[in-house]
Amino acid sequence: MRAVAAQHGIEPDSLPLERLLRFDPGRAVICATALVGAGEVLVGFGAIELRSGAEPGPVLADERFTGGLVELLSAALTGRAEAITRFRAA
Repeated sequence: MRAVAAQHGIEPDSLPLERLLRFDPGRAVICATALVGAGEVLVGFGAIELRSGAEPGPVLADERFTGGLVELLSAALTGRAEAITRFRAA
């Protein structure tokens, strides 16, 4: 996660990475991995608060491995937040 953040010019220590990895029932986190060489590598991650109208953030991806990943992760996070919000309201 720190390597992906550093590629975007973000000081890794400025991101609350430990918060992303801790369970929080009010937040969804998604990670994307890819096979690179002989191993699996984290190529993107993001988070969103689980409430209606929430915007994902931060969403970061290593675009060297796949184009459009930030948009894909953002859409998945937004869809997840909306689905959970609808489920909780029902």
